[in-house]
Amino acid sequence: MSTPDDATSPELPAPGPESAPQQAQLPLNPQHFGTFLAVVDAGGRLSTAARTLGLSQPGITHQLNELEKRLGTRLLDRGRGRSAKLTRAGTVFERYARSIVGLQSALYADLEQMNVNVGGRLRIGATPGLGEHWLPPLLHGFRVEYPDVHMELRLSGAATIVDEVFAHDLELGFVGGTWARAGLQFDPVWEDRFVLVAAPTHPLAGSVGLAFDDLRGEAFVAQSPGANLRATFETELAQRGLTLNHFDVQAELGNQESVKSAVASGWGIGCVWQQSIGVQLEVGSLVVLDIAGFAPESSYYAVHRTNRRLSRRGQALLEFIRRSRELRSA
Repeated sequence: MSTPDDATSPELPAPGPESAPQQAQLPLNPQHFGTFLAVVDAGGRLSTAARTLGLSQPGITHQLNELEKRLGTRLLDRGRGRSAKLTRAGTVFERYARSIVGLQSALYADLEQMNVNVGGRLRIGATPGLGEHWLPPLLHGFRVEYPDVHMELRLSGAATIVDEVFAHDLELGFVGGTWARAGLQFDPVWEDRFVLVAAPTHPLAGSVGLAFDDLRGEAFVAQSPGANLRATFETELAQRGLTLNHFDVQAELGNQESVKSAVASGWGIGCVWQQSIGVQLEVGSLVVLDIAGFAPESSYYAVHRTNRRLSRRGQALLEFIRRSRELRSA
């Protein structure tokens, strides 16, 4: 869990890498718990943890040394030129550290809950597709219910949103997929289905019960590689023994807006989230192709830190989205 420039921790007075705790233990500094967990969540790379916490790498090293000194045991095996690894004592300490940090966050949140007013600043992020179509109406309804909450919405790629939640720059992020990443929790908050669309003048527009064989060789406008919607669509194709190569891919564009504009201009067919095309369907610039047996659904997820309890504002927003989803499903 370190990089070549990570310093090797000094030898402790107790013998062996995992000495027994000293009888006279020193009081622990709560800040050291968060620093230790940041190193663990960074895969043991002290330089990465330093950037996450906004500290210098020597500062991280000093805090870890002080923590180990106060506990009287080695928590991390830190060697020059390699990532640090948890010792047996470090593995035990990690469980307690996460519980203590979680309880501390819960304490602050519960104290905040005592305030009558939910108001304050709430920083959230979303991918462009969700932040431009799905989320704004919900945020408007939320503000009507909680007018004292000032929201900041940042739009960026899913990987960036996840990184900023991990770094505590955002309290909540909304993305179209999940990551297996320590320190983060992904909760499904909404369902949508993706559809294939075309311009009203397209030869296949208005056809009923199309099969995927009818689409072979058709001009297709795709999102760029790495986009969650593209990956989900490619997975759906693979289940039918197909790939994007069975289409005539005309372009790979950065986001849904570009895809919708290109498709509406007659460039080909494209795949988009259904909830993103309400306006286009209403004005008649796009139509949904009727493909037999093709109604795949996927989820939108809220991502937040596992060791940081959401503020009252964050909890209220997730609860509002949950209620809105239930009303939509009723």
